[in-house]
Amino acid sequence: MRAGQSDQGVGFFTQSRGMSVIESGLGAEIVIESTGEVTGAPAIVFGGQSSVTAGTLTNNGTIGPSPEHTAGGGIDVDLPSSNNYTEITNNGLIKAQGVVNGRGIDAVLLSGGELTSLTNTGTITAINAGHAIYVDDKYASLDELTNSEGATISTTFDSSVGSGSAASAIKIRSGVDTLINEGTISGASSGIEVVDFDILHRGSIDLLVNLGTIESEQFDVYVKEGNGIGTFVNAQSGLTYRGPLPEFYAVRIDSPQAFGSIDVTSPSGITTFQVDEFSRMTNNTLYPAVLSGVPAENLQTFGGLIGGTFNDLEWSLVPNEEVADQWDLCVGDCTASALPVPVAGPWSLTLLAMFSGLLGLSALRRRRLS
Repeated sequence: MRAGQSDQGVGFFTQSRGMSVIESGLGAEIVIESTGEVTGAPAIVFGGQSSVTAGTLTNNGTIGPSPEHTAGGGIDVDLPSSNNYTEITNNGLIKAQGVVNGRGIDAVLLSGGELTSLTNTGTITAINAGHAIYVDDKYASLDELTNSEGATISTTFDSSVGSGSAASAIKIRSGVDTLINEGTISGASSGIEVVDFDILHRGSIDLLVNLGTIESEQFDVYVKEGNGIGTFVNAQSGLTYRGPLPEFYAVRIDSPQAFGSIDVTSPSGITTFQVDEFSRMTNNTLYPAVLSGVPAENLQTFGGLIGGTFNDLEWSLVPNEEVADQWDLCVGDCTASALPVPVAGPWSLTLLAMFSGLLGLSALRRRRLS
């Protein structure tokens, strides 16, 4: 019997330090509050019984590898497909690192069952080969994943803790209903990766909302296969994307200087461009390069045009005249005469003052010489 395991079923676990593995008992509703350290390889395992019911896990401390191991840590959720583990909330640190039996350890691995919510307000990280979050099995699903403002989901490579490689921060081989990012998602190969489990079970995100930062060394969002993304709302400037286009792509605009833009590689399918409902647009303003790398044939048009009305403002998506497959968003009248005159910045004002001073000094000298 492993530490924390009960063959009679235990309804409440509280562990402050030193627990290597927690495994569900028969018919147990599991509630775990971790306010210290939980270590192991993986540190926490849920599953193994057909009668497991819903529960919650809240981590306010550290879940990770034990000090004597270079590989370990993480949470493995493997529940019967007919039941769900209601929610996981991480307010502290969930860490996994290294390789065990040829496989990189994931910080949070969902390999079976339906998880209602996974909320991160702290840090979830995997070092050397694993994923920070991996929705892996055809019978696994996640209703809502939220990475809150100031929170981090990441993968990195650190040679000091062994060999291996770093992978995507979030990998999805099954279904995720909603993924909301208000913090930072940082991966090595990609920030978010969507891929098939098999021909019948396809990776998908119904709604992806990015109000924070998604970053990687290759592509921020990489849709390799699968059903892909239903609706993608993006406020990040310069986000890189590879693969089949989302069914709907909505740009979030906060100001003429702060708005989402996306650069796409290897696009396929057709996307419908939209303006997000929470945007704040300015009339007679051109928002450049909101969409790049997307040919016209991959954009849904209505009567040959792409546009609409938002808060009584008329907008249209127009091709950039200088860069192929790049699109600008025009709100109102975007002719040169209608666009607002740029406000002079501090350097401009300084140079203007210097130039005016020189003119005044020159005039004074001329009067003295005359």
